[in-house]
Amino acid sequence: MLSSILSKQSCASCKFCCSFRRQSLWETQLFPPEVVEKLSHPNEYGVMGEFRDCQIVLGGYRTDDTEEEVPCTFLNPHKGCILKAEDKPFDCSIWPLRIMDKDGELVIALTPTCPLSAQRPGAS
Repeated sequence: MLSSILSKQSCASCKFCCSFRRQSLWETQLFPPEVVEKLSHPNEYGVMGEFRDCQIVLGGYRTDDTEEEVPCTFLNPHKGCILKAEDKPFDCSIWPLRIMDKDGELVIALTPTCPLSAQRPGAS
């Protein structure tokens, strides 16, 4: 279904969903506790994450610019996300769809913050 909205190649070249500004750190993904345990120690990916309350902690900001973006620890700039499907947070697995609260009901929506989904024909 998502392939009719976005191609894998387009997503791989964008990586917008895998980088965060300081002001949007509250949006970093939540990992299940068992995945946090796995990724917090030497693992098959060769990258260890730092977590707080099951949320990944990002470092690496070089300036005080609030618009500076830092990539997720598990983003390889050439290959994309290095995590296997079973280790990806739910939000990452369904992006650019998001579960949102609309008037007290949970709905699934195409996020307006995805640059590529916003450019598709018919998007407003």
